[in-house]
Amino acid sequence: MKRRTLTIQMPKVYRPILEKKNKNFLVDGGRISGKSKNSYILSLILCFNLPYSDILVARANYSDIETSSYNELKSLISNYELESEFTILKSPLRIIRKNNLGTIYFTGISGDEDRTKGFMPDHLFSVIIIEETQQLKNENELTQAEASLRRRLNMKNWRFIRIYNPPAQTFHWINQYALRKKNDSDFICIHTTYKDIWTFLNEVDKREILKDKLIDYNHYLWFYEGIPNNSGFGAVYSTFKPEIHYVKYGQWNTDSRYAFLKAKIKGVIIGCDGSSSVDKTTCVPIAILENGVCVVLNVFTYDPIENGQFGSHFVTKNFISQWFYRDICERYNLNDRLNFIPILFVCDPAGSELAKHLRYFFEARPMTQVITYSKETQLAMADKVIGAFSRNQCFIVDYGGYYNYAKQVFVANKYPLVEELTSVLWDKTGTKYDNTIPNDHTDSLTYGLGYWFRNVLNVNWLSILSKQRKDYYVILDNAK
Repeated sequence: MKRRTLTIQMPKVYRPILEKKNKNFLVDGGRISGKSKNSYILSLILCFNLPYSDILVARANYSDIETSSYNELKSLISNYELESEFTILKSPLRIIRKNNLGTIYFTGISGDEDRTKGFMPDHLFSVIIIEETQQLKNENELTQAEASLRRRLNMKNWRFIRIYNPPAQTFHWINQYALRKKNDSDFICIHTTYKDIWTFLNEVDKREILKDKLIDYNHYLWFYEGIPNNSGFGAVYSTFKPEIHYVKYGQWNTDSRYAFLKAKIKGVIIGCDGSSSVDKTTCVPIAILENGVCVVLNVFTYDPIENGQFGSHFVTKNFISQWFYRDICERYNLNDRLNFIPILFVCDPAGSELAKHLRYFFEARPMTQVITYSKETQLAMADKVIGAFSRNQCFIVDYGGYYNYAKQVFVANKYPLVEELTSVLWDKTGTKYDNTIPNDHTDSLTYGLGYWFRNVLNVNWLSILSKQRKDYYVILDNAK
């Protein structure tokens, strides 16, 4: 039988995937850079080069695979006239090389860990490709899937490839993950742009790319160069700028630009979001300074996935109490008899259970009250936070990390609220949050700031003080 030779063109940037086996690859880049298409070409090449082994193509949601990966591979097989080499099945999605030489499997990996745990291919995997990795909710979903899938690898010859489009927000979990992997000797990181496939592009694409570069350079950098720059495309809290609003602890003593943060605390509002089986319990304390500026102090976070699932009573009694009395009241001297500071808890309107236990444990403290936030649309709620940052009326203190009260350890170099502020996106309708991205801490911030800035006098406090100074402002006056 005459052997057939195929000529396949690929950009040089992908050569390491063909040449280096037993490696983890992280492939990122801008749009129109050929990441997905070239991953399918790689799949076909390796399918022929590594017989009696299988390939897995995974995405966050299985429902997205048929219209993307599966159809693209079918098209490639047709374009290269390879239909006689494969059997293509639709239910479940499979592309099988004849004579049981190998199968290309497709699966979703978000949400249900059992999908990957129980995955049993006919052969061991020589290639695993996770596409659109940024669509996973968090790094934990990725590591859970990786742990399950690694057990099915052909240890003699394998490649594990993760492909993603960098979100514009630098604190998005996938961008932070990529920064760490660049210094990991077990990973080869490949960055691609349209420049790598310029000769393959049509004239319309070339013109649009160059126009975007001239008209909106920030969008061009993110969209086509794949460089995160906090430009806010699709971001809910686009007015939050870490370089301005994220201030290191004590920076007001060394940087004259932040001297206004030395002002006295006149009240504290604590936004609270209760947990479910997967969501976190979070408390975000907002100190109201006498000059009208809001300062977010050290937050409380309890992750039921990491620390175990307990009811609101247990979490409030054992963990929130430590945080509230020791790290909020004592740390900031809020219980000084000569200057007792009022505190208001504002809870998720759906979190009546948490609100009940906060009342039980904390309303015994004088000038302390627990209320629930009146329901609003997510657009209306987010608008108050967006406005606070746009007016430079809210700042967040960087304490170098946060304290895990369940494990009694300090988690350094991680600040969940800032990560969420720079990663939460609108969904396709533009009216609700994208529910694939965690928003527990930002919700708590929204309840606190939303309640405070419902009062237009508080929005304009800085200008009011320039005409009539009030030395004391009781934040509980309007509580209901």
